[in-house]
Amino acid sequence: MSCFLCFIEYNLKKEYGYEKFFKIFLIGRHFNIPKILKYVFLYILVYFIVDFGTGFNWDFKYWISVGGPILGAIVYSLSGLFFGYLIFRKNIKEKWLFIIATIYGLALEFLFFKNHFLVFPNVFLGIPIVAAIYSLIVFAPKWIVEKSVRKNIKKSMPLLIIWVFFAISAYFFNPHQK
Repeated sequence: MSCFLCFIEYNLKKEYGYEKFFKIFLIGRHFNIPKILKYVFLYILVYFIVDFGTGFNWDFKYWISVGGPILGAIVYSLSGLFFGYLIFRKNIKEKWLFIIATIYGLALEFLFFKNHFLVFPNVFLGIPIVAAIYSLIVFAPKWIVEKSVRKNIKKSMPLLIIWVFFAISAYFFNPHQK
């Protein structure tokens, strides 16, 4: 399967050039790529960047040591399919999508990753941070696929600023440094 995808990628790059390759893939002008597949691809990409910056503190060796590639392949893909299904098949409203993304983020961070921000008294700061970061992960690919980023810029900028602040602080206060 991967050889087939490499062959397609090579031919697209050869025929259209690098800059058009990504435009073709993301916009799907020459191919009828369903929105849900574009969403899942972008979701995995955004989730990886956000998670690598906050959860793994930009530390590639630590990411590999805790099974990041396997975790990423499972968690990122399945949650991307789930949210893509809710957005493009069920046409769920953004309010409910925000609530589901927040509950998903809290469950994942508290139950599986034992995040120290979700215990008392840090919980009062942790819940809004988790809501902002997981909303960024869910909504950014949605707005890109729907081509409504400019319309939602006032919603996306605070989420992005919160993530950047948290990623920078996670880098400087890295608990995994020796």
